[in-house]
Amino acid sequence: MRKLFLLLVVFACLLAPARVSAQQAVHIASLEVDLWPEYDQPSVLVIYRISLAADTTLPANVSLRIPFGAQVNAVAVKDVDGQLLTITHQSENTGGFQVLHFQVTLPDFQLEYYDPNLTKDGTQRTYNYQWPGDYVVDQADVLIQQPFDATQLNIIPGPVTNRANSDGLTYFSKSVGSLSAGQSFVLEIGYDKPTDRVSAEFMQVQPSAPLPNQTPTTTDALGQVWPWVLGGLGIVLIAGGGFWYWRSSQQPASRRGARKRTRASAPRTTPVHSEETQDDPDAIYCHQCGRRASPADRFCRVCGTRLRTGG
Repeated sequence: MRKLFLLLVVFACLLAPARVSAQQAVHIASLEVDLWPEYDQPSVLVIYRISLAADTTLPANVSLRIPFGAQVNAVAVKDVDGQLLTITHQSENTGGFQVLHFQVTLPDFQLEYYDPNLTKDGTQRTYNYQWPGDYVVDQADVLIQQPFDATQLNIIPGPVTNRANSDGLTYFSKSVGSLSAGQSFVLEIGYDKPTDRVSAEFMQVQPSAPLPNQTPTTTDALGQVWPWVLGGLGIVLIAGGGFWYWRSSQQPASRRGARKRTRASAPRTTPVHSEETQDDPDAIYCHQCGRRASPADRFCRVCGTRLRTGG
């Protein structure tokens, strides 16, 4: 039994260097640490943007230590198109840290977590960030986002540079340089903030470049013209219908007027008395059309009506 125990101890000792060697095989070419205090939560959003060295064998098993009690937001790899693809991870608490274990199949990946270790004292805010030194890093940089209504932002150690971004916030950057495995660095941030509102409530998203002048397409042009074409066609149809109705109503009236004029031009049945009647009391006139007849006529020479004679 004692010999078996000794064999297990020897096996564990042989296995431990192998695990350390696998851990050290991960080589980080570039590390960007983004620190966004009070961005969308009353804590600090920490973002690791990591690119592995070209000689790193993929897939690679990665283990990173983050503060105990931190809330993991996402672990993702970046594909060739720049899209982030979420991957699974495991977590364990050891040595005062929360250790995340995951496997990456691509050289670029991203880790996000919320660190609750933001201290508030009235309007004063302080936060200490620490890189635990898990891997070799060729180049490390830190980018700090100043909260929207914060003032007097102070970063130790310096120096830092700042720039205004299109989202309306100011960013401070610091170059850390290369780091060896086991070498950590600490950054202290302090600022004054009169409210507890987060930056996401104030941010204004703006285009990174002026929008180009857009020329309407054929479909857009037709969409603008069609209402006017249909409106004009409707007016023409209404006008044509009105004209047709007016002509229809006028046609019967014209015919009635013609019939009336025909009747009006018919010979009158009442004899026309002229001065000849007074001059010649014996003259004979047609009682139908009023024309004068000769004394020897028995019928009217105009309308053929039998004349009324005294005999």
